Amino acid sequence: AGGARTVRDVLDSAGTSPAAAIAPSGGSLLPVSVEGVRFPNYEEKFGWRAVGRRQDEIDGRDVTTVFYERGGERVSYSIVAGDALDEPEGEDVEAEGTRLRRVGAGNAVTWTRLGHTCVMDGSAAVSLAAVAELAGWKAKGDVAF
Repeated sequence: AGGARTVRDVLDSAGTSPAAAIAPSGGSLLPVSVEGVRFPNYEEKFGWRAVGRRQDEIDGRDVTTVFYERGGERVSYSIVAGDALDEPEGEDVEAEGTRLRRVGAGNAVTWTRLGHTCVMDGSAAVSLAAVAELAGWKAKGDVAF
């Protein structure tokens, strides 16, 4: 599978429901990580509450996805274990100085964080700008890139 299909597979797996709850936590990071890369806690800053997570395997790689909800909308944030995947074709988007790659024509983006591929997607009413803002958020350095 090429890079575009692999990132698409990550998006497809994230579209399913969470399998496990996430314990609430304070601060800018959740108690969920992939090989030392922790998921952000968007609740205080943006109002997006982490509501669950799931673990999948795609082409022999573990993929952890955290689901966030706000006002009936949902965002999924996936981190792929192992080395970064090839980026798919697409336009670049920037948020907080982080270059993101838009996946297709929708509101999904992918980027590399601490050497790992990250993929974020939002439900239909969540704009590309909102997804990019969440993806690029550094929490004043707490969310390491």
